[in-house]
Amino acid sequence: MSKLKELVQEAESLLGRRLVPLKSGLRSTLERGPLRFPSAVLLSVLLAWVAVRTFGYDLDGDSSPDTVALGKFHFHLFWTGKDLSAKPVEEGRPVSRNWDDTLHEALAKNDFVFEFLHREDREEVATVREAAERIVGDARTDRQKVQRLLAWMTENWDFSIEHSTVNAAALLQLRQGMCETSGFFVGVLDTLGIKAREVNDAVPGQGPDTAVEVWLDGKWRVAYLFGSPKYIDDRSVLEMFAGNESDVCIVYYWRDPNGKLFRGKLWYDERVAPIFRTRRGLTVREVPDLAQLRTSY
Repeated sequence: MSKLKELVQEAESLLGRRLVPLKSGLRSTLERGPLRFPSAVLLSVLLAWVAVRTFGYDLDGDSSPDTVALGKFHFHLFWTGKDLSAKPVEEGRPVSRNWDDTLHEALAKNDFVFEFLHREDREEVATVREAAERIVGDARTDRQKVQRLLAWMTENWDFSIEHSTVNAAALLQLRQGMCETSGFFVGVLDTLGIKAREVNDAVPGQGPDTAVEVWLDGKWRVAYLFGSPKYIDDRSVLEMFAGNESDVCIVYYWRDPNGKLFRGKLWYDERVAPIFRTRRGLTVREVPDLAQLRTSY
């Protein structure tokens, strides 16, 4: 028996699971660097070994990927319920970010896109932008483009199936999603230069629950993409909750140092009022102590 087969069997015995050979693209990615592996199967074994012995990877966890490192290379490990496989983290994309760094950046730029669209991934952005331009067609104004997108989703989107991704490019391929559809909507609009974000409230049935706010004609306006009909409300979510603004939050997603996806909520507070009422970010002096804000995840 070859040494490679012994390694495979040893790892499979340790894991109690079958190992899946990786696609050739991963091997070619590795061969551009100083680390070289004789086969994709061997790399699967090594990654599995690292995951179980060093990082304590939980094979019975959820479907969201964990991130491990071999040398300067980083990989997402996926457990599909049957197999363990690995995918290289795209070159130039951050492996992870801490919650405080994420929220500081969001407040400074009034920008909560993050996982909805990986702007540093040119191929991903180009793919989503191409689809967005087809969807909006000859629409000229931002309002018309949002209306075209809402109409397209009415005809082309299955809202009955939930997925564990909020990324616009991934959801574009699926054309399915429940609450995570907000990520698709925000990501698509971002490629068209239209500022948008997911919002939520703490009073089910009183407001939009989960919706998207879009910056149109000089103010934030709620776009209802769930339910029927789908339309643009000329009120902001704060206007809907006048007198109870503290029940409103902005929703965003980030990954922890292990690459696990988290959902965060920034609740309304007078110290961050410009974030909710305008499109500008906070100055260095305006950014409050994050520990004093109402946040949850």
